[in-house]
Parts: sequence; C-alpha cells; structure tokens
Amino acid sequence: MGTELKELILFPQYFSFSLENRIKPRHKICVEKGVCLSLPVVLKSCELRFRDWLDVCCSSSMPVRQSPFWYRKFDHNVT
Repeated sequence: MGTELKELILFPQYFSFSLENRIKPRHKICVEKGVCLSLPVVLKSCELRFRDWLDVCCSSSMPVRQSPFWYRKFDHNVT
C-alpha cells in the first residue's frame, strides 16, 4: 500500500480490518483514482462516506492541512 511503518504504529487498528473485504478493495480504488489517503480515512469510514470522500478528493483542488484528506507524504511542495 505504500504505507510507512510509522503510520502503522500510529494506527494499529489497521490489523483489525479484513484484508480481503476492506483493505484490498479500498486500496485498489484509491490507486485507480490516484488518491493517497491516510489509513484511518480509508479504513474507518463506512462505504458511503468513503465513496463520498473519494468523489470530493477527485473533483476538487488540493485539500487544506486541517482536512482528513491531507496526507503528510505530499507535504514536500508546501512552504
């Protein structure tokens, strides 16, 4: 998933989600749409909320830092 070990340490609940029914399908959708979201945003939301967030993320400009869509990995262009 391209996730850093630090993110897994900060979100140990990752291991409580189904790999086949939750993690893989949502990861696949994010990759197809070119979206990189934090693990809690991807996994903790219900299906409808997850799809809504993807729609917003794919049809808008870069999110602000306070948004759950902000992902620190892409922070390198921000001063």
